[in-house]
Formats: sequence, structure tokens, C-alpha cells
Amino acid sequence: MLIENAVEKAIDECIAEGILVNFLMKHRAEVQEMSIFEYNEELHLQNVRQDAIEETNAKAAVIIAEKDAIIAEKDSAIAERDSTIADQNSAIAEKDAELAKYKSKYGPL
Repeated sequence: MLIENAVEKAIDECIAEGILVNFLMKHRAEVQEMSIFEYNEELHLQNVRQDAIEETNAKAAVIIAEKDAIIAEKDSAIAERDSTIADQNSAIAEKDAELAKYKSKYGPL
């Protein structure tokens, strides 16, 4: 069925079923023209795809931000642990130095 015939049939069915009767009777030619010449399925589908891409990108951005926050928290915990280990290594080195002094002063244990 040609688009012109399909649009004409759809308008007739709407009027017969009482759907937008006054509007369609008054603006029938404009509705037909818009339906036939202005609707572009390819453009419509392109817009739908673009909307889906934008929605997906927005969701991905949220996930990336959440992931980055987790990584920052992990990095902070690692830095804190490394600082604690460095402090403990320093304390061990101090004790080793004390023992070395003791051994040099009093001999082997």
C-alpha cells in the first residue's frame, strides 16, 4: 500500500471511530501532507539510536565515576598501609641499631 493511501485510510478510520473528528475534518490536508512528506523514518530511527547512545553513555559515566571512587578508596587504604609498614620498618631498624650498639659494647648475646 502506498503511504498516501495508508494515510488517507488512517484519517478516514479515525474520523469513523470518532477520534479527533473536529481536528481531522478541519486540518485533513495538513495532516496528510505532514504524514506523507514530513515524516522521515530514517531520521526518526537515527534519533532513537542517538537517544539510546546518549542514555548508555550517561549510565556508563555513572559506573565509571563509581569505579573511580572505589579505586581512590583502595589507593588511600594502600597508602595508609604502606605508611604503617614504613613506620614499622623504621622502628625495626631502630631496634636493630640498639642491638648493634649493645653487641658492640657487650659482645655477642
